[in-house]
Amino acid sequence: MVNVAHPSDITRMAAEAIDKLGRVDALVYCPAVAAVGPFDDLTVAQWDEVMNVNVRGFALATLALLPHWRSIGVGQAVAITSQAARRGQSLIGPYTASKAAVEGLVRALAVELAPTVRLNAVVTGIVLTNMIDRDFRRQAELDGIDVYEMRRRTEARIPLGRVQSAEAVAGAVSFLLSPDACDITGHVLAVDGGMTC
Repeated sequence: MVNVAHPSDITRMAAEAIDKLGRVDALVYCPAVAAVGPFDDLTVAQWDEVMNVNVRGFALATLALLPHWRSIGVGQAVAITSQAARRGQSLIGPYTASKAAVEGLVRALAVELAPTVRLNAVVTGIVLTNMIDRDFRRQAELDGIDVYEMRRRTEARIPLGRVQSAEAVAGAVSFLLSPDACDITGHVLAVDGGMTC
């Protein structure tokens, strides 16, 4: 078990992966948490948790693997971000800020760590995860509507008219990690049903 809010867990995870596999070519970073609520009700602890998991965790996981990647001469990371980083949406300020920070970090590290390491990101739309289910319920409660109406309103904002599948996101990640993407770095690929067009 790894808690990416704890730096020592991240270091242990990287060391164990290298020890067991002998070689780790890629990192896919998709842990995320969100604090849902009005901006003026959010606590410092909520902000810290979101930033520690969503941003610092990605930075530290990349850092933990960097010496190994340099020793084998190649490495790559793909971070999962969100349409929330690119468009205004109420009640999820820390999450929005954290995902925008991840995109900025991907671009900065793509320049700094090239040519050995390639870094990219995949922007997701609405994928029905446990976190999204909790967020829908909390937002519905704050808006005074039921969760089904919250989902209907959300899907109405998606140009393709539907939530995105985990398989579509995984396909984008697989592409970015494949030899076909060998000249792509610092890129943020949207798999969001057109939400950020």
